Amino acid sequence: MRSWRAGALGLRAGFRTVAGLVEAGGVLHAWSPHLLPSPADWPAAARPTGFWTLPPTDWTPPERLARFLDDGDPPIYVGFGSSSSGDPEALTATVLEAVRLSGRRAVVATGWGALRAGTEPDGVLVIEEAPHEWLLPRVALAVHHGGIGTVAAALRAGVPQVVRPFLGDQPFWAERLHRLGVAPAPVTGRRLTPAGLASAIEAAAALTPAAQALGAKVRAEDGVATAVARIGDAAQDRA
Repeated sequence: MRSWRAGALGLRAGFRTVAGLVEAGGVLHAWSPHLLPSPADWPAAARPTGFWTLPPTDWTPPERLARFLDDGDPPIYVGFGSSSSGDPEALTATVLEAVRLSGRRAVVATGWGALRAGTEPDGVLVIEEAPHEWLLPRVALAVHHGGIGTVAAALRAGVPQVVRPFLGDQPFWAERLHRLGVAPAPVTGRRLTPAGLASAIEAAAALTPAAQALGAKVRAEDGVATAVARIGDAAQDRA
């Protein structure tokens, strides 16, 4: 592999620690500094670039989704992406009862299996998935698992968030959103009841102004352009 990298790609082989890469500015951190600023001792070339966002696509929603969105106030979005709950029926029942208690409409995305809705109660539309970049700007708030991709999309949309983290870095981002004032405390453990989730939804709705203000800052970033410029600068320095 090292020979191929050197011969075919012209890349130097070697090993460097993550700390060494950061110090040299050799790592691109693709998150928004408004979500998580870098430590003060990081060099400028290692600071977060902003989220890397793909250009908008010409996605056309299914007629039933478009009609549902047009038929009333912006709904809440509930989706847990690729996470697995272990008991999708129980989690779905909790979500649907929480939606009922909140008195709101909802779009529920089943994703990879964390949710499994067998019926559609009044005021609820069940879908498999939809592009977050298209859907989240059209909802009132987002209930999700805390994956950084969904976090980024909801931040850009300027909607408050309710996070039920499952694993990995999700609890970290959930707590970070709470500290920034765009999400209530993460919904875990004893809080994951219909009443607890409904209460978190109402608490999140009150955070809409803060979410909109943060969303404007995040949308003003161009993480891709910043990353490309950093790569170009590094290439010139090595030339």
